[in-house]
Amino acid sequence: AVLLWIKAKRDNMRLKSRLKVIEKEVENLRSIPIKGD
Repeated sequence: AVLLWIKAKRDNMRLKSRLKVIEKEVENLRSIPIKGD
């Protein structure tokens, strides 16, 4: 059970770091002026 918990925690960290990267990419896209806005 402990090993499963550690694995789940590691996967959680990976997901969080991926979310941060996606958020940065979204911010970069938002900072680009959209034509016709």
